[in-house]
Amino acid sequence: MDKTRPIFFVHVPKTAGTSFRIGLEKAVDAVFYDYGRKSRVTSDLIRDTFYSGNDLYGLARALDTKGRSVIAGHVPITRYSLLSGADNIVSFVRDPVEHFLSHYIHSTTINNFTGDFEAFLARPKMRDMQQRMLTGALPLAAIGVIGLTERYDDTLALINAHFGLAIPALTLNTARKPDEYGAEKQALKERYGEEIRAAVAGDLAFHAEVSALFETRWQAFKAGRPFVHGVLERADRRRVSGFAYRSDSDAAVTVEIAVNGGVVADDILANRPDIPLAAYAAPRRGFVRFDFAFEERPAKGATVEVRAGPDRQLIGTRSID
Repeated sequence: MDKTRPIFFVHVPKTAGTSFRIGLEKAVDAVFYDYGRKSRVTSDLIRDTFYSGNDLYGLARALDTKGRSVIAGHVPITRYSLLSGADNIVSFVRDPVEHFLSHYIHSTTINNFTGDFEAFLARPKMRDMQQRMLTGALPLAAIGVIGLTERYDDTLALINAHFGLAIPALTLNTARKPDEYGAEKQALKERYGEEIRAAVAGDLAFHAEVSALFETRWQAFKAGRPFVHGVLERADRRRVSGFAYRSDSDAAVTVEIAVNGGVVADDILANRPDIPLAAYAAPRRGFVRFDFAFEERPAKGATVEVRAGPDRQLIGTRSID
């Protein structure tokens, strides 16, 4: 991890991010906020660079003098990820139905939304917000840490270990406090459950993917095993390829490939250049790709499994078309 680069906290609204960002202020040298051009919370440095000429290079140069710094805000991952690098990005996601309902409660109690629930359901910006904010720049597995609001304390432990910080656990404006609107939310779920799930269908799939990745990482953390950031990107009858690396080691990760449960290669090094990941300051300067060509082509319908690292962490499974 490049600690000279800023940490980038993608604060998805209503995911316990307020507690986290206030905790960050106690753990790093400086935090700079971007909550929009008109927000009073947005930092002057952000206004003077990003909002005055889109000067991201100027922002990067300024941050070089700020020590261990953080950029945080309700902004998409695409905005500052090139400044931070993949390994320095952190975010939380939340159960999509609860997330949607929390937005509705917040809109009616704080933001003066006066429409009924059906009108809120129809608002395009409320649909799949988490997925939209956290995709478009990097594969999910390349993000430094993406955690779960429902497992806030576990996520905080992973974040502190990953970044070498001591962010305190706070409970400001979070779902961890008693939910005074629980009865109203339950009534809305009973009446509009199908419509809500349809409105957040993308977020439901995204949350499931994040949850599976999180659980793999959590189990490795508890056991004291290294975690591999990796993805199986291609598997056909000719070859298998993807990326794999560790944040805590500069050594190339070894990859194992199996077809229908039988290992066909167990010593493939993930040491080839990955230009997109190199642009996002991936470890090993982006030399993290693996590529394997079959000597004998597997049959259509065969299942390919790819495992990586000393503990053979599963990073992908695909059926060959």
